[in-house]
Amino acid sequence: MLSILSALASGTRRRLRARAAGAAENGDLMITSLATLNSTDMFTSVVVPSAVGVALVTLVRRVERRLLRWAPEFRA
Repeated sequence: MLSILSALASGTRRRLRARAAGAAENGDLMITSLATLNSTDMFTSVVVPSAVGVALVTLVRRVERRLLRWAPEFRA
């Protein structure tokens, strides 16, 4: 478990450095990771955006549920 977390942290740092250096898209990182057989960066380029997406959807659902408490479909 610890090695997965350290690999994810390392890949995230590389991804942020690549973004700061001017890497255009997430797809560029995926293609270079595939070409160089760098599984850490490939894993990070898939997992990090997925985790951000799940977190944003959860946040929007909670805000929606709180703001639309009066609507029948959001009553618990």
